[in-house]
Amino acid sequence: MLRKAIARGVPHDVVLGRFGRIGGEVLIGGFYGEQGSGDPFLKPRLKLRTPAILLLAGATLVPAAVLAQAVPISSLVHREHQGPLQVTGHNFVYDYKTNTFVVTGNAAVRQQASILTADEIDLARGKRELHAKGRVHLVDPLTEIRAREGRINLPEETGELTDATITNYSKTFRLQGARVHKLPGQRYSILDGMFTTCASETGTPDWSISADQMDMHIGETATGQGAHFNILGYPVLYSPYVYFP
Repeated sequence: MLRKAIARGVPHDVVLGRFGRIGGEVLIGGFYGEQGSGDPFLKPRLKLRTPAILLLAGATLVPAAVLAQAVPISSLVHREHQGPLQVTGHNFVYDYKTNTFVVTGNAAVRQQASILTADEIDLARGKRELHAKGRVHLVDPLTEIRAREGRINLPEETGELTDATITNYSKTFRLQGARVHKLPGQRYSILDGMFTTCASETGTPDWSISADQMDMHIGETATGQGAHFNILGYPVLYSPYVYFP
């Protein structure tokens, strides 16, 4: 395959130079810019286990003969995600019907100080949202989030999470919810949620507040509807509405 690409006049570094391996994982170098090396190109293939010779142009796959004329991916990513992304994983699949790259096997996306890992991460072109599935783990300078599934916008620090647990690094709180809508900053809207400051403990906390619906601004105030105050996981007090600092 490589020989065919070179025979067609495609430069060797275009075919191989932007792909590499780190610890057995494939790295898409085209998702971040390298100063002084020009704009890298993204070369999708139906399954990117080896260096590819196909390129996404619009929503179609084109042969490597036109590779050198393709739009550099760095400008695309900067425009759609407000900054460079570094993407790693064992397998890369491009779904031309949805214009989406699917990364599986130790999938990870890094942008500035945020790192997202999951069993699978889907990156849709034209959207600023990442769809993570299975053992979702998101860390940033302030919080750590674990969830079963999530649709996450890294630049805006927002997302929709399923079966999520949120803590901070100083372990001063733990927030859980069947459905969590993360708003910019440290604001959360939670369905079927639980909050406690016993975050350093594992298992059932000494005390917690659970509610059908909660709105929280960490470090500020919180409200809840259909709330219970729990001791060792057992509800001891019910209130249709709560407000707490």
